[in-house]
Amino acid sequence: MHIYEVIPTFKSGHNHVVIAKSKENAVKNVVNCLNEEHGFEMFYVDDFIANDPINPNNYPEETVIN
Repeated sequence: MHIYEVIPTFKSGHNHVVIAKSKENAVKNVVNCLNEEHGFEMFYVDDFIANDPINPNNYPEETVIN
């Protein structure tokens, strides 16, 4: 598993930090969670992108990610 930041491709969205096996799964998890929250298909995988995995050892001190 890896830590990914999932970023919306539209202005009014929020970034999400996700633990997943791949970038694609990270985006799918965010889309599924948001659509379930709204009760209908409001978001699609093309609405988000994911960055490369975040390595927690790259942070010199403790920090809040999201």
